[in-house]
Amino acid sequence: CTMNEGIVTATTGSAGGIAGYAWSGTITGCKMTDGTVKATVDYAGGIAGAIIGSVTISACEITGGSVTAVSDSGGITGFNSGDITGCTITGGTITATNKNAGGISVRLLYGSITDCTLTCVMVVSTNYASGAIAGQKKGAITYKLLNSVSLSHV
Repeated sequence: CTMNEGIVTATTGSAGGIAGYAWSGTITGCKMTDGTVKATVDYAGGIAGAIIGSVTISACEITGGSVTAVSDSGGITGFNSGDITGCTITGGTITATNKNAGGISVRLLYGSITDCTLTCVMVVSTNYASGAIAGQKKGAITYKLLNSVSLSHV
C-alpha cells in the first residue's frame, strides 16, 4: 500500500495515511511519500492514527510530508498499544498544535518500538510531551537516530 502526495483529513476521530484505526492484524511494507495527514482533534499518524489491540506494523516507510493533530501526532501512529518494527522515517514534520508529539509514536502503551530509524525529522509540540521516538512510553523501545532529529517544545 502506498500514499504519494495525498491528503488525509479527519474532523472527528483519528487520521492515518493508511488507516484511521486498527484493532487487529498486520500492516506491512506500506509507504507514505510527501503526504499530509491531519486530525483536527486527536491521534494522527503517517501509517495509522490509532493502534488499539493486537496489531503489528512492520517495514513501513515515511518520506517527507507532514503529520499534524491537535493532540497526539506521531510519525507512524498517534496512539499505539501494538508493535512497531523496522519502520523508517526520513524528513518531514510531525506536529501537535496542543500537546504530545512523537517521531514514531506519541503514546506507546504496552506495545513496543523496535529497530526503527529516524533521519532529519522535526518533531514539534506546543505543550507537554515531545519525543524523537515516543512522546509518552510504557512499552519497550530500541531504535536508531541518524543525522539529526529536531525536537521543539514551543
